Amino acid sequence: MADSSNNRIRKITPAGVVSTLVDGTSLFISIHDLCINNATGMLFVTDRYAHKIYKVTPTGAISTFAGSGVMGYQEGTGTNAKFSFPYCLCIDASGNLYVTDNTYLIRKITPAGVVTTLAGGPGGDQDGIGTAARFGNLEGICVNTQGTQYVVDIQHRKIRKISNSLGVDDAARLDGMRLYPNPVKGILNVELEGFGGGLVSVVDLSGKVVYSGAAQNPVTTIDTSTLAKGVYFVKVTEGGEMEMGKFVVE
Repeated sequence: MADSSNNRIRKITPAGVVSTLVDGTSLFISIHDLCINNATGMLFVTDRYAHKIYKVTPTGAISTFAGSGVMGYQEGTGTNAKFSFPYCLCIDASGNLYVTDNTYLIRKITPAGVVTTLAGGPGGDQDGIGTAARFGNLEGICVNTQGTQYVVDIQHRKIRKISNSLGVDDAARLDGMRLYPNPVKGILNVELEGFGGGLVSVVDLSGKVVYSGAAQNPVTTIDTSTLAKGVYFVKVTEGGEMEMGKFVVE
């Protein structure tokens, strides 16, 4: 656990025995949250007022994993990136970190330390894809085994869901949705499970809607021949339910 007041990382055994795993009083300013990579034993810690993510090895060695130490917003690798009061973080099965940032953003850090923005933009309250979405003040974040993130928007008293963007594997499956072929050169099939209708839309990386139509059960076909090569997102909405997936036009 992160002992924020004392800038120490504490270890608690199943029997309730507490010990100091890392004494960071000479380095940390105000640690807040931590997570562990179970495969490597590495700990990752947010330090809000240092504007950094630290890495702690199983032997207790501490180093800066990401963040320059100067408050701001900048994508980049390692210390070339900038954060603004990073708060909470979690780690997925591939070793990617997801960090809530005071700039209403969710930042992603790859195992190589490459920092990008996963979702969010100017403050607000809006569903959407990637940077088209809007959040208020963010705190806790977690990720499930399918790679879907859940984040607490305390300003709007909501739990927000960030669906895992599909890779480009043929016939990859998201909850209730199957896209094939993927990548695609012509007709894209959007196979839906458990949807009685609703609306299907395709959005490019800038957030522009390039296709919109009624969902057909069980398969909606979309002609992608007029779309430029690149990455697109499919969004299916029905009532209060929404599913999203990603595909590539070749």
